[in-house]
Amino acid sequence: MSGIASHVRGSSYLNLFHKKNYDEAQILDSRKSHMKTSKELIQKLKSWSTAFHISVNFEEDAVEDNVIVDPHTPPGRNLLYTFESGVQFDIPYNQSGDIVSSPFAFIKQLKITREELYNDE
Repeated sequence: MSGIASHVRGSSYLNLFHKKNYDEAQILDSRKSHMKTSKELIQKLKSWSTAFHISVNFEEDAVEDNVIVDPHTPPGRNLLYTFESGVQFDIPYNQSGDIVSSPFAFIKQLKITREELYNDE
């Protein structure tokens, strides 16, 4: 009986050890997935800022808000990595009182400035 009890106890410790290793591997995979998705989002933002001639410092580490990422929510369903689509947001246009629709919630206003053309001749 002593041998059976030792075997059962050892087996339970071994199962617990394997479960702990499996759980840690799952957490590590989840974190890697979030890191990969974050890097892809930053690359998109860099290309958009270049395309729209917006100067953004992507090297600064300071973050104004505390952002907590839920590692249990996959990046594909995590709203931190996506923008709402299919929804229209009303934004002011040129401080004229007119309203235009925007496909993104992060756009707060639209201001179009007219530039004078100069002829160098």
